[in-house]
Amino acid sequence: MESGTVKKIAEHENVWGIKCSHDPAYVRELHDFFEGDDNFHVISAQVDLMDVFYRYGIKRHLDGIFCLFPEWIGELKECIDRDDWRSAASIQKRITPCRNKYIELGDSSAFTYCMNRLGYEGDFTPDYSDLDPKTEKSAEKLLTKYDFV
Repeated sequence: MESGTVKKIAEHENVWGIKCSHDPAYVRELHDFFEGDDNFHVISAQVDLMDVFYRYGIKRHLDGIFCLFPEWIGELKECIDRDDWRSAASIQKRITPCRNKYIELGDSSAFTYCMNRLGYEGDFTPDYSDLDPKTEKSAEKLLTKYDFV
């Protein structure tokens, strides 16, 4: 959506924000435009840049992948609260490759598998598809590699 369109839509009384998983420059543009506006919020879905965005002042982040590593997100936030940017970057360097490995699985049913293995029962896929054995093995490998299970 073009930024001008977002700005126009934001004028509507029932629209309170936007989740941006677009180009980082776009997220920054919208953040800067709406900064200080209590009626419209820009929420970033830039998992790879949370440390950088926080340092810049973009503090609203939301992504489903956070469910895989909530402890890391908590640690990242603690580092940011202490202005310990070196440690925040170190945690970010764990998050990014893990997220990349997850995306390589390429199957939304892998998310359900991972969540179930982490102790969260249910079906978390939009398409309710079955996980093929090869992807299941890769998902298990991911969880083991990052010591989630």
